[in-house]
Amino acid sequence: TMTDTTTATTVVTMTDTTTMTEEATQTVVSGCTDLGGAVADLVDSADAVAAFTTAIAGVVDVPTSYVKNVVFTDGSTCGGRRLGARRLQTTGTVTYDLVFPASLGAGAQEAAEAAITALESATAESVSTALTSAMETYSSLADITVTVENVGSLVTSESGGTTPEPTEAPETTEAEDEGPPDAACGAGGLALGLLAMVGHSIF
Repeated sequence: TMTDTTTATTVVTMTDTTTMTEEATQTVVSGCTDLGGAVADLVDSADAVAAFTTAIAGVVDVPTSYVKNVVFTDGSTCGGRRLGARRLQTTGTVTYDLVFPASLGAGAQEAAEAAITALESATAESVSTALTSAMETYSSLADITVTVENVGSLVTSESGGTTPEPTEAPETTEAEDEGPPDAACGAGGLALGLLAMVGHSIF
């Protein structure tokens, strides 16, 4: 007796998932402020950097951690706009960045714009007062007199973006169908049946 056996076909599908990676975007506001007085004494001074950081953060109302890359330079000028009729007597500058982290999301740009507005509305006198107050907290700066002659101009920039990971097409692997049982087996069974019928007829 021959028994037909049915073989099932199995299809295995492997699919690669494409992931969009959102790169961090931070907003940076770069500033330059004209200073008067003993700017040379502030060059390479960690206390001076800390004092200015505190002062400018207070003026624009941001955490001091947002103030980066503070550099005092003697004998330079920002070349920015003059505030009111105040006569500039610049002896040096201080440059800095306000870095609004990507963790703020869409709020980074908004916070940067608010800082720009605050700084543009500030006067040289108010920033000078803030700097003097901050310097007074450091003994190394106690005998140094520096004034803000010009708040200066601001430049905004952004970094980061959306970068997709490489996309790979889905990959499908299909198992071969083994088909029905061996046809030879079926043919052999049919031949044996015919021979049995012939033998019965003869005898």
